[in-house]
Amino acid sequence: MMLTGTLPFPKVRKSGDLYFVSGEVPITAEDTTPAGIEAQTHLVFSKIAGSLKEYNLTLDDAVSVNVYLTDKKDFKAFNEAYVKHFNAPYPARTTVCVELLVDVLLEINLIASAVK
Repeated sequence: MMLTGTLPFPKVRKSGDLYFVSGEVPITAEDTTPAGIEAQTHLVFSKIAGSLKEYNLTLDDAVSVNVYLTDKKDFKAFNEAYVKHFNAPYPARTTVCVELLVDVLLEINLIASAVK
């Protein structure tokens, strides 16, 4: 499934000091997806970090992360990639297994706070 064109939601929505980042999937601007959970995780966090940068925020400003995996067998490898993108204290997190609407291994959304 291609994700080109205008989608009916913003990448980021601000409310007060909170920034709600819409679900991001590991599909490049060229409509390709890297192989493997590690590469897909790094791509998603790179895309999210780029969206946060527009608001002078980083992944260290994340307070809550929701992760949607398509295969529970990827959980360990995902965690190994995940910790490379955050510093302690880590954000609160929920991880669930789902069937996604696009052919990828995960989707991630998060909430960041501008309050330091």
